[in-house]
Amino acid sequence: MVRLVAMPFEGLLGNGCELKIIEFLLPLKGLEFNLSELSEEISVSRPTVDRIVKKFVKWGLMKVSSTHGRTKYYSLNENSDFIEVFENLNNRLVEQMLGEEMLYKIGEYRMHHTPVCTPKSMPLSEEVAGWIREPFESQTEVKESAIFRDARDFPNSIIAMGVTDAA
Repeated sequence: MVRLVAMPFEGLLGNGCELKIIEFLLPLKGLEFNLSELSEEISVSRPTVDRIVKKFVKWGLMKVSSTHGRTKYYSLNENSDFIEVFENLNNRLVEQMLGEEMLYKIGEYRMHHTPVCTPKSMPLSEEVAGWIREPFESQTEVKESAIFRDARDFPNSIIAMGVTDAA
């Protein structure tokens, strides 16, 4: 059953390569992938992924998010009406597969397992507030080494602290 929920389109529409890419990327909105990464993640040949991604970019489902050297990184185009339709279809398929009873159990669980405490907001010091209002020139520069595309790019010290769990 877990397999069906993980890939709801496949359960209804088959396992076409296009669907594999959409199913893989839907829960990962905002993350970037190059063609080799996509190919490896969905177990489809790189030439096939290249062909499909070009088609998706042409249709506006995906976009080139960034380029590092000669490598292009792609992500879902969150402004695409198609993506909204796919998300709605995905949610409806998952609801259908789980059934009303399971959805009720999930809702009950969430109601009874809410966080016990909520973090308090802390006032910013004048120094920090000044940085936010008037950033230093070095703070506005985007350095390629500071861009984290996925968890593998985070320094191990940050991963060990569990900071990436919130992402």
